[in-house]
Amino acid sequence: MMKIDRNSWMRMLTVTIFLAAILGVTGRAYAEHEVDHRYRIWGQVRDSNGAPAAGMQVHVTARGGRPLGESATDAEGMYRFDLHVHNDNLGQVFYVTAPGMSAEGQFTFDPNDLTTERIHRLDLAP
Repeated sequence: MMKIDRNSWMRMLTVTIFLAAILGVTGRAYAEHEVDHRYRIWGQVRDSNGAPAAGMQVHVTARGGRPLGESATDAEGMYRFDLHVHNDNLGQVFYVTAPGMSAEGQFTFDPNDLTTERIHRLDLAP
């Protein structure tokens, strides 16, 4: 077994902490892609009283249940997914779910438009 001296260990720990801070380790599902490969799904989750549901786990899945992302709502009940898509995803159905609620969406965009953001709002409520 290889021994690591204290200075080397401290350098590795410092680099790890620095990278974690730079990369912004969060519970949100974000991806940075070129606009023609990025599809943003976002919305608000409300509880049965109509109030924003903070801290709620939200999932997006493809038809058949394949997971595409997981996120949590913020203090205003807002969630966001930035997914990587291709033109062959056009028209495919996806589902956004939170405990006790679900909504269906479909990837809709103009495959010839390489500059406009591809955005889909989908709110959830019981």
